[in-house]
Amino acid sequence: MPKIRKWLRQIFRDTQEEKAGRKGSDPAVPPLPLLPATRKHILTPTSSLENLTPLIQPNGPFFERLPPELRRQIYLATFGDRTIHLDLRQERPRLVETPKAPTHAQVSEDGGERNRKTGGRWVWWSSVCHRHPMAPAWADQCQLGSSRRMCDTFYAGQWPGKCFLGIMGWILACRQSYIEAIDLPYRANTIHISGITLTRHLNSMLPSQRLANISSLELVWNLLDHGPREAVGRPEGSMAVYEELMATIVTALPALTKLHIWVEARSYSSDPEARDIDLYESGLLEPADALVQKYGSKLIDLQLAPNLNLFTGLMRRAERKGVHVEKGGIGIASWRRFWRPVFIDRDGMVHDTAGYWVRQGKDDTPMW
Repeated sequence: MPKIRKWLRQIFRDTQEEKAGRKGSDPAVPPLPLLPATRKHILTPTSSLENLTPLIQPNGPFFERLPPELRRQIYLATFGDRTIHLDLRQERPRLVETPKAPTHAQVSEDGGERNRKTGGRWVWWSSVCHRHPMAPAWADQCQLGSSRRMCDTFYAGQWPGKCFLGIMGWILACRQSYIEAIDLPYRANTIHISGITLTRHLNSMLPSQRLANISSLELVWNLLDHGPREAVGRPEGSMAVYEELMATIVTALPALTKLHIWVEARSYSSDPEARDIDLYESGLLEPADALVQKYGSKLIDLQLAPNLNLFTGLMRRAERKGVHVEKGGIGIASWRRFWRPVFIDRDGMVHDTAGYWVRQGKDDTPMW
């Protein structure tokens, strides 16, 4: 009898958990996967190249016969010149990991059936980006299981291996291969981050040595559902989060030379120049101005792409001010952008040679 009672309680508990899962009530949010305050073993000491190089003895023809310059060129051709997804999301674990059809990086097109009995967990995910070469970053479908045809049509190599950088085996081969290649994923590629959480906690999630290697970065931010609850959907809500993220970039990524930010900051408005356009103009552009002033001439390519409706309002105001405007393309391939000059004070002399492009971002026009 006690066994039957226990069995019935277990069935009842499972049923309640499944119902709660269907209703969307999750257990407590799991803690973020932050770096420990102190690391038991230092994999990459500060100034690792100087600290470890004297300890290395060349081992094998690759290191003994090829000069460092040639080895570096081989590394760059093998592991560089790509766009790499770096993503962290909270999700329920999949019950079935095998996709129903061949997709990019073997990601299930439908996201896979989820285990509703367990709460969410933080999951790291990475792959080489295989979006259409003409597609903007906000239209990327890699994490949703885009068709394998995209990989095969525009990207060379054998599927599914070409969907991944494939550097881990080389890094773990020996100490010298680790030292010579550990910076390549970050230094020799464009890093693509879609989402708020990882950007906000970069300093706490990735080692400072690796952040210092990143020179090219794509960011996709949807700010509409972020910020204080009472300010969600209003300028003071999304702009507060935006300013925090821009400040994080300056402190975490000292070596940036290329930065493209695609930001969805305001809900669609029938009047692109609605009364709140002043708040969005100052809230979006002034932190970007400060970013340019902070990096100076090191930041060669900065592009800021607000969602289309908001951009339209900013574009009209820019045209009335007489700033440099460029337009091109036809129909869905059309594009617009305007130049935002930034005045930099150097030794008491004001220079306006710096600046950045503000371009149209995600098309948020309603389908009605």
